Parts: sequence; structure tokens; C-alpha cells
Amino acid sequence: MRFVVVGAGVAGTSCARVLAERAQPGDSVTLVAAGDAIKCVEAVERITRRVEVFDVVERPLSALRGVSVLKAHVLAVDSAKRSLSCDAAGQTLEVPYDCLCVASGAVPRHLPLAPGSPTVLTLRDTDSVATLAARLAGARRLLLVGNGGIALELVDALALLPHLEVVWAVRHKEIGDAFFDTDAVCTPGDS
Repeated sequence: MRFVVVGAGVAGTSCARVLAERAQPGDSVTLVAAGDAIKCVEAVERITRRVEVFDVVERPLSALRGVSVLKAHVLAVDSAKRSLSCDAAGQTLEVPYDCLCVASGAVPRHLPLAPGSPTVLTLRDTDSVATLAARLAGARRLLLVGNGGIALELVDALALLPHLEVVWAVRHKEIGDAFFDTDAVCTPGDS
């Protein structure tokens, strides 16, 4: 079997790693990565039956064992031919597959309020987090918009900065409603 995984984030890298671990003789696993690094999960610790904590670290493309990594952008998927058309440094390559996993990530929602504003930052990756860290050095107040995984992690980390007032805007009644059963969620102010 020819397994092809598109996306070098946590989901794609984890998928490629598990496929390589479970591969049968003659199988191949290819990871198509647009950038120069992959995101790996390390230091996994099980907290409860369904909850784990872990670290996400960036590693070079060569860090995945048993996986061929192709640095390229996917141009098209031809499901009838079971083939990807990819641009690898200006060269078009056809990548055949038997099984395809697309783990190219979600697209962040950008606020339409102030497009291009230097005071608005959309967090998506480690580069945008580094930009945020630099901006926070002189900040006194921050408006955090969102109720997804990044916002949940960020609000916890920002609480450690005593010089920063954080205003958290969410549109849902419950905090983390996309991740937790609403019966298990405590909304601030509830007793």
C-alpha cells in the first residue's frame, strides 16, 4: 500500500508516524510538507481515561523515521487516478497513492473589524505566538477573542503575566464548548 499524508502539523505527523509503525513489508508512507519543519507530539502524559497532556515541538523534516518526506505544495488531487499533483521547488510532481490522509489544518477566522491593523493578531502557529510574545512586552491590556483550543491555552498562560489585563470575549455561553460536555463546564460566575 502507498500511504500519502498531506500536512506536517500534529495530526499529519502523528498519522504518518503511526502508519509507518504499522506498515507491512512493501508498504510506503509519504508525508507531503509545505514547510521546513514538522510538528511532533512529545512527553505524552495521560491525565484521565480520555484526557492527555503533551508538548508540541518543531523538528526538522528528517525527524520522522520510516517516512519519506516530500517538501511540496499540493496543487490538485485526482481521486479517479489516485494521484496528487505537487509543486516541489518549481517542479511539478505526480504522487500516486492507495490511501490518502489530508491533515492540512484549519483556517483561522480573521476578524473583519480591522483588516491589516497592526493591533490585531491572529494566532495560528509558533511564528504568530512569537510575534505575540514580542508585542506583550509593553502591553497593559489585551482583548482575546475566541473559545477554541488556542484561546483556552492562551488565556491560562496570559493569567501568569501580572502586568497584563486580559479581556476574554466568547460568543458561547460555556467556556470550551467545542471540547467539553456542556454539563461538565463551569461558566465564570456560576456557583
